[in-house]
Amino acid sequence: MVSCNEYRYTAKYHEPQTLFDTQKFAGEPNNWDFYVHGKNNQFYKTRSEFLDSSSFQAVLTKSEPIDVPKGLKRFEYARKKEVHIYAKDSSIMFEDDFVQNTQVFDLKKDDIVELVSYTDPDPINKDSNDTLLKFLIFSITLFVAAFGYSVWIVYDFLGCYIATMVYGSYDAKEVLILRKFRDEKLKKTVPGKIFIANYYFFSPLFVKCFKNVTFVNVFIKRCLDRWVNHLKLKNNW
Repeated sequence: MVSCNEYRYTAKYHEPQTLFDTQKFAGEPNNWDFYVHGKNNQFYKTRSEFLDSSSFQAVLTKSEPIDVPKGLKRFEYARKKEVHIYAKDSSIMFEDDFVQNTQVFDLKKDDIVELVSYTDPDPINKDSNDTLLKFLIFSITLFVAAFGYSVWIVYDFLGCYIATMVYGSYDAKEVLILRKFRDEKLKKTVPGKIFIANYYFFSPLFVKCFKNVTFVNVFIKRCLDRWVNHLKLKNNW
């Protein structure tokens, strides 16, 4: 527990060939921050990188050495994309005191001792996770759409539950006006469609619970009467 809380990203050690694996680092080289460690604790930051299945080319900039801890703490989150390349002494031929900032440095597999990163170098897994997320979103959207369509069919067949409950008939003139409002107004807007779907999902349970409760029916009828009169006057129905 202490280790998990202290470190968000732990150091991961890789074989030299991992750098050139197109399913790993070489698959998306722009996602990483590369550093090269040379002889006598020389330390270089790279820029203008080119990485393929056999070669790592970059311009090296001499930098002060930084620690490569066994894990990154919370405040070191920005370092999670670092990749530290430990090169053989003979592979870096620059003078100790400077690096020519325009000279391209070329590393092969045999020039590398080991690699250290703080994030798994697997863009394929990332793509798979993205694909899975997209699939889940699509599935949920499809389910909601199918559910909404089913509710739509049901309420078109069964009519207005609560209005029918308080007015006593599916063909009451007040119910006809409310259905007209539903079909000509609510159905044409997204908020209206959401209201309709929720209404016909919850109203059967409401009717079942309060159908025989007189004061509830009286209260709802008064509210609906006012709304029906408003619709009649406003729309000349």
